[in-house]
Amino acid sequence: NSKIIEVNEWAHEEMFGMGRVAVRKVTRKGIAAFSIFWIPPIKLELGSRASRTQCYLRRSLVAVYVRWQSVGEERPHSSSIHGLHRAAPPGRHPAPTCRATDGNYSNRCAQPVGVCYGWLGNNLPSAWEVVGMYRSHNIRRMRIYYPGQQILQALRGSNIDLLLDFPGPLRDLAQSPAAASDWVRDNVLAYWPDVRFRYIAVGNEVIFDKGVAQYILPAMRNIYQALAAAGLRDQIKVSTSVQYGVMGESYPPSIGEFSSQVWPVMGPIVEFLRSTGAPLLVNVYPYFSHAGDPQNVDLDYAQFTAPDIVVVDGYNGLEYQNLFDAMVDAVYAALDRVGAGSVDVVVSETGWPSAGGFAATVENARIYNTNLVPHVGKGTPRKPGKAVEAYIFAMFNENQKQPPGIENNWGLFYPNKTPVYPITFAASSMATINSTEQRREGLDLAM
Repeated sequence: NSKIIEVNEWAHEEMFGMGRVAVRKVTRKGIAAFSIFWIPPIKLELGSRASRTQCYLRRSLVAVYVRWQSVGEERPHSSSIHGLHRAAPPGRHPAPTCRATDGNYSNRCAQPVGVCYGWLGNNLPSAWEVVGMYRSHNIRRMRIYYPGQQILQALRGSNIDLLLDFPGPLRDLAQSPAAASDWVRDNVLAYWPDVRFRYIAVGNEVIFDKGVAQYILPAMRNIYQALAAAGLRDQIKVSTSVQYGVMGESYPPSIGEFSSQVWPVMGPIVEFLRSTGAPLLVNVYPYFSHAGDPQNVDLDYAQFTAPDIVVVDGYNGLEYQNLFDAMVDAVYAALDRVGAGSVDVVVSETGWPSAGGFAATVENARIYNTNLVPHVGKGTPRKPGKAVEAYIFAMFNENQKQPPGIENNWGLFYPNKTPVYPITFAASSMATINSTEQRREGLDLAM
């Protein structure tokens, strides 16, 4: 009394060396199935604003067990890396999410998130006005890409934690401990402790750059030694910020692995981070995954709005409802794989553009960033309850960024301090960025 309605034959020599058959049967009582299938290589465009790395996902085996169910009951049977939704198994439900569309946020969900402050614009507010905006909106962490003296002065006494980049030339500090000591003296010690330095990022997305990458670790070591000599090695951590292209494997997240191309440089850096207790800074952009392959990377999966589980990791059973968590957990898996499981992951850039490119709209940017803020405090499926420190790119739309277009439209604010869209950084302060209220009340954000 059964009928075979689907038979798929395939071979996967890597793992089995022989063919397999996936069979689904329908009986009078219901459906029973045990399906094993392969996912073919899918070309994705991963990376960040500054660097795109085309990679191919290795063919992965996924085993899905579908319980008996009555005929006519709707329950998805398949799982894919992006586009198809898979219902949570009976008795298991995804953790509740806080979404922009909910209309409210709870203290349980709201978490401090930093914002990157770039100044590639000729019409931006003064550094003192910018610090006033951060404080008004309870933005407790800032990233800057260069030790500008005005912003460092403005940050004195602000209680804003700072991620400070050393942009280079890396070779100067890599080859001279004395130069590194001078840089730390002039740009860190001159402002400490009035400015709360949290991390020094030695280079931003330069790990693939020939003629530069080999200087990252020596420069990190020299800056670390200068901080240690000042008694600050425990207070200020030294790292580097890398693009997501350092990942050679990222799906499913549990097989995350660093690219063999970058490993000769990346390996010693990871060991340095492990030995000094510093995090790895990674720029994570679900936007580029969606924009590069919208048919396979659903918009709701990229924006924290998927109504159900999208990806089930066939190796550890972890369930993913958003791409951000999957990307972060793949980095954690890569660190575990090389014996650096104690190294934390800090998302040093993430965000969504509001204009200038595919799916770059004000509404999409609002949804992503307002969902990100409460979400990161809950951790990821691999590390539940462990908040993910993240920095939104960026504070302002910057009219001098190149090439023109999408690069000019990542900001939460226009240069005149008007918000691009409303966003709340902490429920306790209720300091919502709301352009309507600002125009009505004439709120001065500059303090």
